[in-house]
Amino acid sequence: MNPILNQLFVKAFYKKNAGFFMFLFLAFFGTMSAHDVVELHHSLMINITSSFTGLIVFSLVSIAYGVKCLFFMVGQAEKTEHIFIKNLRLVENKKQMLLFIACTFFVYFPMLFYSGLTIGVGISLKHFGVSILIASTQLLLILAIAYSIWKNINVLGVEKTYFRPFVIKSKPRNAYLFTISYLWNSKRTNLVAIKLFSFLLFQFLILLNTDNVSKENFSFVVLLSVSSHALLPFFIIRFWEEEFPYVRQFPISHLKRISYWLLTYVALFLPELIFMLVNNPDHVSPLILSSFYVLAVVHLLFFTSLQYLPRVNFNNYTGIILVQFFVSMFLMAGINVWLYALAEGAIALMLYVYFYPRYELQQEETIKG
Repeated sequence: MNPILNQLFVKAFYKKNAGFFMFLFLAFFGTMSAHDVVELHHSLMINITSSFTGLIVFSLVSIAYGVKCLFFMVGQAEKTEHIFIKNLRLVENKKQMLLFIACTFFVYFPMLFYSGLTIGVGISLKHFGVSILIASTQLLLILAIAYSIWKNINVLGVEKTYFRPFVIKSKPRNAYLFTISYLWNSKRTNLVAIKLFSFLLFQFLILLNTDNVSKENFSFVVLLSVSSHALLPFFIIRFWEEEFPYVRQFPISHLKRISYWLLTYVALFLPELIFMLVNNPDHVSPLILSSFYVLAVVHLLFFTSLQYLPRVNFNNYTGIILVQFFVSMFLMAGINVWLYALAEGAIALMLYVYFYPRYELQQEETIKG
């Protein structure tokens, strides 16, 4: 079975992306002398293992390449001409995972090779903590991709129904628990990947700022973490509006409805808050931590309200996330965090109250059109 999977995933991946790798080779290796190439990449690796910004950028590049690999492999598995791969369900789960890990290793190998060289440079500079973090990140990415392929083949199309008792006929009961249950049962891979990325960000922040954490660095990490969580409101609102449209008819006020999302996001960011309180009690005061915690919750509430704007889809929503990230960085440089969170919360509430009742009409017009 291994040769078939190599043909299906590994060879097909490099054949399809031959132009992409040729471009990267010419851009980073083909336009300079051998000495300059070595100097350039050695300096990049030193920057990655010595600088917080360099480490964050390298992590983002690794995740982006991992996502590219994942999308390709999932796409290959879902093609109708590759339906035979579903026969892998008859193979023991452990053997399946080993096969997918092997395929993922070879597909992800270019980034893994560069990461190995970077780790070597980090060890030579005695930056053992950063080297271990880079190695852990690469290993987790490979395991996450392999698990996603396994889940796609073995669990695809299986409906998750064991969280439905949280909803009854007259009104939603414990809606925030219901939403978290939905995320865990139906979007577990996304949720775990987002949480791992978020924890790695805060771990890097602590590791590279052993004496004191500046407000700028902390703001950057918090906003980057929130931006990674911004996919969750998109999943949540689509799920509620498509699966439970009748909830709109319940006699529930707008404030109570939006409180469901508020409590959901309060619970989602609790692990990061506890992590920072336990691991970094001296460098960031509890007051600053609480202010940024509130800002993170309000930020997701704002992204939730945006779901009800006309003609918001996944493509322009990701653009909004990017714009909001830079706007927030700019505004927070001169505005108190509490004031900014209050203003953003007020805007989120107004958008929700105005556009929520109109969302159903938009859907009907879209269907008619």
